[in-house]
Amino acid sequence: MRFRYKPPFVSLRWQVAVVLVASSTIAVLALLLWASAESKDDLKRRILTEQQHLIADLRNASKQGFNLLADRANQLEAFLPLASDQTALEKLALGFQASLVGSQGQLIAGRALPDDQHAKQWVNALLKNGGEYRRWYCQDECELQYFSMHESGSVQLIIQHIVIDELMAKLNISHVANLWLVGLGSQPNQLFYQTTELPEQLQQNTSQLPLPPHYVLVGQHRPQATWRWPLQNDGVPAELWVAMPTQHSMTSVQQVWQKTTLFIVATLVICCILAIGLIWRPLLRLSKQSKQLPLLATANLPSVKPAKNKFLRDESHLFATACHELSEKLLEQRQRLLQQTHELQRLAQHDQLTGLNNRSMFEQSLQQTIGQLGRHIQSLAVMFMDLDKFKQVNDTLGHEKGDQLLQQVAMRLASLIRKSDMLARFGGDEFVVLLTEPGDNHQLKLLAEKLISIVNEPVQLSKETAQVGLSVGITVCTDPQCSIDQLLREADAAMYSAKRSGTSKACFFHATLNQQQAGEQLVEDSLLRAIAHQTLSLQFQPFWSTADQRPAYFQAHLNWPGAPVNEQGNQASAQIASPDMQQQLHEWLLQHVLDLIDQQHGSMPPNFRLFIQGASCSLQQPELLRQVVLCCRRDPQIANHFGLFIDEQIYIEHAQNFQMELNVLHQLGVGIALDRFGNGLGALNQLSQCPPTLVRLDDKFCHGDSLINGVTESLVKMLHKMHIQVLACGVDDKDSLVRLHHLGCDLVQGRYFGNLLLEHQFSEQLAQQNNL
Repeated sequence: MRFRYKPPFVSLRWQVAVVLVASSTIAVLALLLWASAESKDDLKRRILTEQQHLIADLRNASKQGFNLLADRANQLEAFLPLASDQTALEKLALGFQASLVGSQGQLIAGRALPDDQHAKQWVNALLKNGGEYRRWYCQDECELQYFSMHESGSVQLIIQHIVIDELMAKLNISHVANLWLVGLGSQPNQLFYQTTELPEQLQQNTSQLPLPPHYVLVGQHRPQATWRWPLQNDGVPAELWVAMPTQHSMTSVQQVWQKTTLFIVATLVICCILAIGLIWRPLLRLSKQSKQLPLLATANLPSVKPAKNKFLRDESHLFATACHELSEKLLEQRQRLLQQTHELQRLAQHDQLTGLNNRSMFEQSLQQTIGQLGRHIQSLAVMFMDLDKFKQVNDTLGHEKGDQLLQQVAMRLASLIRKSDMLARFGGDEFVVLLTEPGDNHQLKLLAEKLISIVNEPVQLSKETAQVGLSVGITVCTDPQCSIDQLLREADAAMYSAKRSGTSKACFFHATLNQQQAGEQLVEDSLLRAIAHQTLSLQFQPFWSTADQRPAYFQAHLNWPGAPVNEQGNQASAQIASPDMQQQLHEWLLQHVLDLIDQQHGSMPPNFRLFIQGASCSLQQPELLRQVVLCCRRDPQIANHFGLFIDEQIYIEHAQNFQMELNVLHQLGVGIALDRFGNGLGALNQLSQCPPTLVRLDDKFCHGDSLINGVTESLVKMLHKMHIQVLACGVDDKDSLVRLHHLGCDLVQGRYFGNLLLEHQFSEQLAQQNNL
């Protein structure tokens, strides 16, 4: 029979008590060790601070002494001319404690000259070159000496002396440490200065005194921290010995840590008592309730494994055992219910055509995910997707092929969605994605681009091939109070904003999107009314020749007098986002400019051209350019006076779509011009395909460093070699006009030449040019 060990039962209260007592003991011991170490570190810091302050004060005192000697030397020099004989010089020298030296280094009056070799060398050097010399000198006593050169009669050099006793007395007053200035040239050591008697320990252990920041403790009952500081002096080598009392510092530090230790120990003891008292009664209740849990067979508890412990058992084991028994009874019932409801859930929560989650399942999951915000997850995102051109597939290939297309699109989308996220068919050709912890906007943008890219690939439907696009609206939520309807409205609004930007686009929702949509709708309605009531007109901007400062060409702009004004004060006509409305405006502008040229080409000079700006939406659909080709073929005079500006970036990206039409227009005589030339320098390689007659330089080549470092001049010369005229913009003053003319620019435009011309002003300008 195999022996099976059964762990003894130990109540949880005793386990908690043992843990608390052990932790309290360890904490107290650790605190005592730390307090002892900290007291030593604090003593070291105090001594190091005293060392630094003492050395700094010694240097300051020395500096003040030398400054005092310098002042005395200047005063003595002022009195020297008043001394008429040798007796007066002696009195002056004794009064100022100085030595007066002649030009040959001989003593004229005062104290005897220092007889050390170093002093003699400096006397000769100062007599020869001038200047001053300062030093500490220790022989029979320590003093500060100041050598200074003064030319006053027979006196050439003044040597000032001051004994350092007064300086050392100031140090003794400002510091609690005992000081000794000791000469090391004799046995026993010579004391130049002392604040108290030199202890016997220092007399016996002078060779063991360390230099800062080190120190030694001398004495047992009242230890003193001692160290030495060598002086840089002449004469007998001298050192400053320092003894700092430490009894007060050590006592204060130890008292602080003793009190801290007592407080923490008392706190730990109180915590132990409170913890044991608080858990006593709850543990008794837990033991009673655990025996009643198997009777609660109707409770919905999860499956719990029996608790295992190889060493001890307590009340928590009893509770776990009861939960396990209860979960076993409920498990059988739950399995039966799951089998019966699984099929119903699948039918009720999934789309029959694509197999994806349906709208009801998506909204239910979205509601649950919103409830987890702030607790388990920090953010979620909803992508609302709509197929572009799906209606064309349904109308041309039939609804059966449309269903097949939806199935394949659903599989492609599912291949890019994480398992933790949810993809659902919202209805018709609309799909939605719920993403938890989606990351930042850059990651969402990358995912949207992948979804758009995979949907844009052609779809094989039996014998036919179809291709659709995908517009994606994205909204991010971090607020647990947000509603499902709000999120879906935001994502839907962002999706429609993406559709207005073009096919296969992605757009994020932002707070002003709804307001922006309302404003755009207002602008579009106002524009339709303006077209219907014929309130639109033209404005003309002249391009002035730098040679004769006359208008050579003009550019026609749309003039909308009653255009709505947004909150920033800008006219909304420049902010129309709808590609359809942009194309409609461009068609209106093109038609009216062509009509104007047709009516007035007889009054226009031979080389005159009227340019318009080519819209991106119109250039990407060359039908409008083909209409221009037909118009120019009917009347060649229109082509000779008409010009078309094309943005450089649009030309680089979409030139293959309308290159043939541009070549035909160029052959007919239409002036092709590149706008914002040099913005990316990507059009240089394509200039030879359809060389423009005019380029308008980008702003960066018309201002700033490009005008100075020769970049603009080189670009103009290159274009002139290709027989292309150069137009510079942003001319606001005469200096800019002169500078651009000097660099070779053919045409300029800007505020320097006034405002835009109305239609009658334009006609008057043409008449003036014809008269010339």
